[in-house]
Amino acid sequence: MARLLHPTQLWRSSSAAEALAIHYAFHAKTGARIIYSHTSAALAHGISLLRVPQELHLAGDPKPGYRHRSLRTHRLPDVARHRVRTDLDLPATSLEQTALACARTLPMLDALVVLDQLAARRVDLARLAHLLRTSPGTHGNQQALLAVSAADARAGSPAETLTRWRLREAGLPEPELQIEVRTSQGRSFLDLGWPQLRVAVEVDGRIKYTDYGPTQEVLIAEREREKRIQNVGWLIRRTAGTSSPAGRGTSSWSWRTACWPSSCAWGCRPWTWTGSDAGWPGCSRSSHRAEPRRAPIRPHRRPRPDTAPRMPPRRTPLFSGA
Repeated sequence: MARLLHPTQLWRSSSAAEALAIHYAFHAKTGARIIYSHTSAALAHGISLLRVPQELHLAGDPKPGYRHRSLRTHRLPDVARHRVRTDLDLPATSLEQTALACARTLPMLDALVVLDQLAARRVDLARLAHLLRTSPGTHGNQQALLAVSAADARAGSPAETLTRWRLREAGLPEPELQIEVRTSQGRSFLDLGWPQLRVAVEVDGRIKYTDYGPTQEVLIAEREREKRIQNVGWLIRRTAGTSSPAGRGTSSWSWRTACWPSSCAWGCRPWTWTGSDAGWPGCSRSSHRAEPRRAPIRPHRRPRPDTAPRMPPRRTPLFSGA
């Protein structure tokens, strides 16, 4: 069992499902009264993580006495109040306590991926913020408050959470999520975008295409849906929606270019966001038409000074002859 828990290359490259299987094996092997916490509890609750955790997290009161390089133990006062049984019959901290632990200890983007999913499972974000504010001095509270304030239950997948964060890093305003658009075939929903500008970002991925039917049929239906949305005046940009945290800061230029309003077909002028709705130009396709192209204005060219000496005019004699 110690070999399973050792952070070898096999453990580092394991998927979330394989890591969860190791959790099962550890619990069955020890038979101890333990409770999973932090990312281990998140996996036990079926939450997707941005990175596979390299350690198992156990909590208790008093602090569990296990010692291993792949184990992290935590003291959790009144542990019985936070102990629940997951759908997989694993003992873990409650969804609320798991959200607090992950928000305090994970990097910002990783915490946001967890919080978006927990918010979709009806974890009260306002209550989380209240608990963080009323526990001053706890390590990680400031970052946790930022992550909780940025969480959104409408995120459809970790890839959409990652895309939303990349847009923020690129300096773009916070997009709306799950935007409803009415087309000739009924209602459609866009992943995220800016209704004021009719600009949207759609997150592609294997999960979306393989969960709802054969890939080819889903692709054709998706393209037809996109055409219907474009026919009512929307500009759609697509991203691969990779869930990898690598490449931070490399996509800022591409995001800014893809979503910059001046690239819209109806000629909206560039704008600068001021941090509030007042920064939006409020442009639409009907009120802002593309201006006709004009010939460039050339600078006035002054006449070149004549430096050659002037010759006197030739005089024709009045009379000629011998």
